[in-house]
Amino acid sequence: QILYLPCTIALCKERSHACYRIMLWLAVVDTIAIVVNSIAFGYILIEDLVFCSQPWFIWVVGCAGMGLWCGECIGCLLLVTFRLFEMLNIGARFEARTNMLIVFATCYLFYFGLFTPPVLSNARHMAMFFDPFIGHLPTEIYVNWPHTFNNLLVVLTSATLYAILCAIVLKEQCSGKDERAKISRKCKLQIFIQASLICVFNVAASLEYIYMNFFPTPQILIQLGHISWQIAHGE
Repeated sequence: QILYLPCTIALCKERSHACYRIMLWLAVVDTIAIVVNSIAFGYILIEDLVFCSQPWFIWVVGCAGMGLWCGECIGCLLLVTFRLFEMLNIGARFEARTNMLIVFATCYLFYFGLFTPPVLSNARHMAMFFDPFIGHLPTEIYVNWPHTFNNLLVVLTSATLYAILCAIVLKEQCSGKDERAKISRKCKLQIFIQASLICVFNVAASLEYIYMNFFPTPQILIQLGHISWQIAHGE
């Protein structure tokens, strides 16, 4: 949280650039999300809370967590897409549409937070699930299908974009021998590494949360899924 402050200030100074505007929006989303999935969730673990003990608090935390996660997912995909456009030298054509895309991402965030089933914290399992674990109703009743679609979208789209990025980076590495070409390749490689680090944990958390809300999952994998979610917002 403390480290986000100077980063956010630095991003504000560069917000005339499309990618930095998206990163600034992501910084705000991630800062709030860390409060939800780390601080509020930590309080739930310390107090050993489940849905029955404080339903409204866990419901609000779940709604916020759901919206912020899905907003961060779509924001990261936008960021990687713009990075790809920059590597293809066509990023300038999409600068004017950046604000509209940020508005779309914000609406996407609020849709999942307000109009889809929340993910509910459970101290006994040390993670968040759609199933409140009350009664004997099957887990499938509580599944959030839009969330499943969002997570699959993240995985499939990320794989496609990174395949394209890898192809571009490899092509750049094999072409151009002068000093200017080497500098350009180095900058584009840095862009590729930055985008990869931001999105790799999104893919891990997406797959884990899809799996553990449908199938019995070992506790260690459940915890790794939640940690991946925290890292996705914290990196």
